[in-house]
Amino acid sequence: MKNVFLLPASLVVLVSCDVASTSEAESVSRSETPEAQSSPSPQVAEVDGLSFRVVPSDDRSMALVGIPSQRGSYIGSDVEAAAEQITGCAATIVSGEWVFLGDLKNFELSNLRPNVRRPIAGWQVELSC
Repeated sequence: MKNVFLLPASLVVLVSCDVASTSEAESVSRSETPEAQSSPSPQVAEVDGLSFRVVPSDDRSMALVGIPSQRGSYIGSDVEAAAEQITGCAATIVSGEWVFLGDLKNFELSNLRPNVRRPIAGWQVELSC
């Protein structure tokens, strides 16, 4: 009879220890991710009456251009122009999961889900400085 009680009690102790170590590991891994570290604040570029948030990478090889805060239609060249305005580098939009659509430079993007969702929803562009 003692064994019947000890077995469930020991399982409860083991499970609670495992849960505590898992949540500690998750908090450590979250603090090591790039999003958790101080990311540069986005700068705002105005293109054709739309405001785009732009976050260049530290090495200035890529930039993230957020979707406009206000509603409006925009194309890939607008995204590139926003990145060029902030970085001073030539920018080319990265098609990502929309590669089957071809070159996005002249494609209407306002109805598509952007290929990057974190730290801000937006379009990735390659920079040539």
